[in-house]
Amino acid sequence: MLISYDSVSRSSWLQRLPKTNKFMFRKMKFELLKGYNIVGDGTPAALIPIYTGQTEEELPNVLKNNPDAQYVDQAYPFIWKDLHKLGYISMHLEDWPHVGAFNYRMKGFSNQTCHHYYKHYQYKILKEMETLHLKDKFTDDYCIGAKKRHKVQLDLMTQFKNEYNKIANNLIIMHYVENSHESNERFNWIDNDLHSFLSQGFSNGLFDNTAIFLYSDHGSRFSDKRTSSDRYLEERLPFFSIYLPDEYKLANPDKYSNLKINTNLLTSPFDIYATVRDLTCLDSINNKEPSDLDRSISLLNKISSARNCEHIGISDHFCTCVQKWQSIPVTNGLAIQCVTFILDSINHFIKPVDDKCEKLLLKEVLSFEMLKKNNKLLFKIQFQSYPNNGIYETLLTNEFNQENEFNSGHFSITSRNDISRIDSYGEQPKCISDFGKNPTELLDIRKFCFCKDLLTTSAMKRLFWKRIIFENGRLFFV
Repeated sequence: MLISYDSVSRSSWLQRLPKTNKFMFRKMKFELLKGYNIVGDGTPAALIPIYTGQTEEELPNVLKNNPDAQYVDQAYPFIWKDLHKLGYISMHLEDWPHVGAFNYRMKGFSNQTCHHYYKHYQYKILKEMETLHLKDKFTDDYCIGAKKRHKVQLDLMTQFKNEYNKIANNLIIMHYVENSHESNERFNWIDNDLHSFLSQGFSNGLFDNTAIFLYSDHGSRFSDKRTSSDRYLEERLPFFSIYLPDEYKLANPDKYSNLKINTNLLTSPFDIYATVRDLTCLDSINNKEPSDLDRSISLLNKISSARNCEHIGISDHFCTCVQKWQSIPVTNGLAIQCVTFILDSINHFIKPVDDKCEKLLLKEVLSFEMLKKNNKLLFKIQFQSYPNNGIYETLLTNEFNQENEFNSGHFSITSRNDISRIDSYGEQPKCISDFGKNPTELLDIRKFCFCKDLLTTSAMKRLFWKRIIFENGRLFFV
């Protein structure tokens, strides 16, 4: 079972689900991956490597804006396709299919990709909620009838296990969004029901021979913590835990020993893909002993403690390994040069829609850090832009790299994905996207677009930068 919840860091999970955590770690001996690091921005970047062993960029184009794109299930080598050949019965659950990992920007599935696929059931639930809201103007209680919606998903998984557990190998994939996507304030609502799902499943023997991966895709991308001293860790270190049946651990003591050691080492979604293949006896993706340079290593094999982000393709922007960053005053002229390059890059990227989206300018530099690495300088910067009041963070280098998306004579940024927006942009880009109902070819621009029709007063439209001031040690353009 691969059960994931959206946007929950390791620290947030451990704080908000005390009853579930006590059962998992004290009674059932789940293993917690303390060095699990995301490899990219957002849900697709987290789930695609787990499901396919590859990145979105390495796979065929499946985006809605590409007229030649295939459907996702036609183009992607999902691991359940291989498991189906071995006789596995599968189920795939999502609670928000309209903005699912493979539906929002991508074309979705041409057919139900797993044997049991509940997309249309979830659409019906969402329609019922919309009807009730229009009719009674009710406050959403996260229920459908008398049952909490997250419990509906848990009950479906229990029914599936009851149906197939004794007659066929089976696979469950669930990604649940609703309680934690916008914030984690309602994530604790699942604690009692998730605990009951696990404890009753074990008590009834449903999970006796089941490996359970219980995790989150990434940490919170939009929260107050993202502007705190923990901002780089919150998104990049999601919760990830693994349970292996006692019978498997007794039969494979060396593999279990490797897993326990690897929980303290750097791991990534690519390793989870390799681990699932290992547990299900699919052909190994490595025909040799694992090395530091292998991107995908089963957590049941030995992983070197010398492994680092560069070895496995985690960019410096997303890497949480300890490095000696030097804090630089935000008033430093170099900070202004860096932000100027970033904003020039953003404005060049959104130029095709400059009739719809406002040009972004600098409002405030929030933090600026520097690191010397491999004879080059890395700069990590967080700033707020105008007029969208967007807060961005990115990492850039002081060297030209023709493989990077953005370059100047002095700086370089790997790609638009390395410019993270860490506040919620809401309906700011409404002029170029329909928020999941009918996404257009402009979805990559959403985090940068502030629609011109939002600037309603002529006074705001006449606003321009006049001078630089310093206040409380921070730099402002006004």
